[in-house]
Amino acid sequence: MQSRAARFCFLAVVSCLFPTATGRAQDAPESDIQRRLTELEQQVASMQRPAQARLTSTYDVPALPPDAQGEEQTAGGCLPGWKLPAWNCRPALVGQDFLNTGCRQCGVVFGSELLFLHPTATNGDLPGASASVLAQVGILPPTAIVNFNVHNSFQFDTAPRFWLGYVTRSGLGFRVQYWEFRHSSDTEFLDPIGLTTFGGAMRFRTFDWEATQQVDYRRWRMLFFGGFRYGEIRQSETFNILGTLANYQLSQAFNGIGLTGGVNLNRSLFNSKQFSWYTNTRGSILFGDRSYNFQAGTDIVIPTFAGANFKLSGDTLGILEIATGPQWQKPLKRGGQFFVRGGFEGQLWLNAGTIDNTPVDTSLGNIGFGGFSVATGIVR
Repeated sequence: MQSRAARFCFLAVVSCLFPTATGRAQDAPESDIQRRLTELEQQVASMQRPAQARLTSTYDVPALPPDAQGEEQTAGGCLPGWKLPAWNCRPALVGQDFLNTGCRQCGVVFGSELLFLHPTATNGDLPGASASVLAQVGILPPTAIVNFNVHNSFQFDTAPRFWLGYVTRSGLGFRVQYWEFRHSSDTEFLDPIGLTTFGGAMRFRTFDWEATQQVDYRRWRMLFFGGFRYGEIRQSETFNILGTLANYQLSQAFNGIGLTGGVNLNRSLFNSKQFSWYTNTRGSILFGDRSYNFQAGTDIVIPTFAGANFKLSGDTLGILEIATGPQWQKPLKRGGQFFVRGGFEGQLWLNAGTIDNTPVDTSLGNIGFGGFSVATGIVR
């Protein structure tokens, strides 16, 4: 009874808009009223479709042509046998985001990125960094000038990044990601004829396992993520005289696992589905162990070597990352979007420790990376 009363109330409201269709509804049989009520509901639904189209995201797939509207087609590739109105999604595209009326296809997402990064450190204490001191003393007038210069032998070096994941029709998914910076510094000759050499090496890498949630709203595409990260640091420095005649080597390392999370933002530009601007941010905190190793030796008459190892448990490390730049994307026939992007990226490894830190230091230095990157892959 309540359902029938609601239908008659609806009929009374729409009769004001369509008086010709309901003018004599009271005199008509109930079956005729039911038929006319169904026709009016269909007209109202057709008037609402353009309004729904205006709410869809810039990244949504366009609706089917008018001749295909109203039909039901199977959503292939994700949920076999699941039906959806053709006017709302193209075939093989399923699901609706909870912030708009657009459609998304579930499937695999992946990408690769090549970064060109230049490392920096607190007080310039990178492995292989050499210092020079120049003192000038004047007599008239009395002056004393001391110039101290730290030379960083690391330049812009490559650092690859790869990721692979899966996105469901609701936007929920998972992703694994790997990044590594592994390079050696230029060899420094501390004397004019090259008898004494000085150099260093660095290796930073991360593994991420994280859950993702994609949200599309108007011109924005947002990807929220959070999970676990494993991080690793290796730094070493060597000092040699006449090859192996005398040498000194020191190194330090950190291994830890912790939490990571952030958001990837993508905003369309110029009212276009092909051009956009991206900004990726991430924060991580790792808990692990730090170790130090010192070795010295000579090979004069009788080879002699000495070493010392120190391990500190319960250390922490923080990582902040941000990247931004333009992006171009193009929809694919089988779903998803192919993208190419390029921009700038910066990373700050807090409490990472510099090569000059020792086990007795109460505060450790920070390591930073800055540079640019290019990336390509598939998103959905």
